Amino acid sequence: MGDEISNKMKEDEALTNKVAMHPILYDAAVNGKDGAFATSETSSGQVRTKLGNTILHVAAKSGKLHIQEDGPLVGLLYEQNEKENTALHVAAKFGHLEFVKNLITARKEDVEKERKLLTMVNQQGETALHEAVRHNHFDIVKLLIDKEPQLVSLRNHVGESPLFMAVDRCFYQIAIHILGKDNRSFDGRNGMNVLHAATIRSQSISPSES
Repeated sequence: MGDEISNKMKEDEALTNKVAMHPILYDAAVNGKDGAFATSETSSGQVRTKLGNTILHVAAKSGKLHIQEDGPLVGLLYEQNEKENTALHVAAKFGHLEFVKNLITARKEDVEKERKLLTMVNQQGETALHEAVRHNHFDIVKLLIDKEPQLVSLRNHVGESPLFMAVDRCFYQIAIHILGKDNRSFDGRNGMNVLHAATIRSQSISPSES
């Protein structure tokens, strides 16, 4: 299963945009070969795929690489790809809890930079929490909110809060967790709020499902 994911990832990025970084580095990032990134040269932010992904973005898709505290890869934490996603966005999307923890604690002595990482947004105005909610990764949702409670108040560019996204997708475990947090936003897209989403979703449930 792991090899299939690795091969699919290589094929997707190589075929659609051609991999610009050296194949050995790409393979090392995908398969968690930490020793390949022992120097600043091999972990430079200039080493990217044609999608703008750094080594850390590539590694975030598989979640196998370990980032040493204050190691060469730490400088890539705040780098964004063409869609302005950080590696944290990618790891949250793919559901790699341990990798997300690793990213967050890589500079754990620097509280302000940790907060910056957690609140960085992509082209859609979404934080890593939005990604974790969208893909129903409850453990990552809990972790991100524990680290930065203000995330529950942030809306994306179409006005969707994390709570709205959870209710809109019927991810009620996540919704209940966020509902218990201070400063959570109820806002949604097109002037809607959480109550609108809940009403629409309840009406879409067929009698056989109720």
